[in-house]
Amino acid sequence: MRTRQTGDEQLKRLKKLCGMARLSLEERGVNSLFLAFGTLTWYDKDKPDEALLSPLILAPVKLIKEPRQDVYKISILEEDVVLNPTLSLKLKQTFGIEFPEGEAIQEIPYSELITQIRELLSEQKTWRIQENVFLSLFSYAKAAMVRDIIQNEARILAHPILQAMSGDLSAYQVNYKEPLPASDLDSRVQPEQIFQILDADSSQQVVIEAAKAGSSFFVQGPPGTGKSQTIVNMIAELIGDGKSVLLVAEKDTALRVVYQRMVECGLNHLCLNLHHSGTTDKRKLIEDLSQTTVML
Repeated sequence: MRTRQTGDEQLKRLKKLCGMARLSLEERGVNSLFLAFGTLTWYDKDKPDEALLSPLILAPVKLIKEPRQDVYKISILEEDVVLNPTLSLKLKQTFGIEFPEGEAIQEIPYSELITQIRELLSEQKTWRIQENVFLSLFSYAKAAMVRDIIQNEARILAHPILQAMSGDLSAYQVNYKEPLPASDLDSRVQPEQIFQILDADSSQQVVIEAAKAGSSFFVQGPPGTGKSQTIVNMIAELIGDGKSVLLVAEKDTALRVVYQRMVECGLNHLCLNLHHSGTTDKRKLIEDLSQTTVML
């Protein structure tokens, strides 16, 4: 690939791209490094005089540095090629233009896909497609969130917790349950009903019992106060009660801490890694799912 940068400037940029892509994957579980094929120059209805430039086709890749050499190689990841999701959502909402997506574009040759896009945009006389290639970081994770909000607006507005967060407590208070006081733990929680796998003090026990009761709540505390330990105990309790648990975190580090605790307690066979690093390899994901199903 020929680039506008050469020599030290090129190496500096490649090193920075490689580091930022790795950080994004490790912390947020999102691959953000893509080869962008083709760009669209277009104009929004709100700002008709301002030209906007957006990538069109995004192919997920990673940069691999050769050992002891100032050489980087681009490796295509075994993930789906996508038409810029953020652009697709904007064009659909504002202009009623719907790009193909999902499996529909995986087997289409580049030239044919570009032709389809040109046809879809044919009525936009001032828009231009340029057939070029860029290697850069693109993050469209929030586009999926926006699409989800749009598609589920009614359900979201009707959710008691979200209503409470916006100031309307009426629906939430109907099912509100007072947490069990720490002083009542010994008399009201039977030992044979406990599935905790790590030590827990009375304040943590109160949180665990609230989770078992189905309450919604926030737990705050400085580092080292046992939040991860409490999460592990909550998971064990809920699994012991025949329930499934979805653990969500903004950063992969938090997930790894909890998972490692589960491994140390011999319960890793009950865990299925849905983080990006665990779902990229579809064969590995199927094997993990099969193992978990067999153990259950």
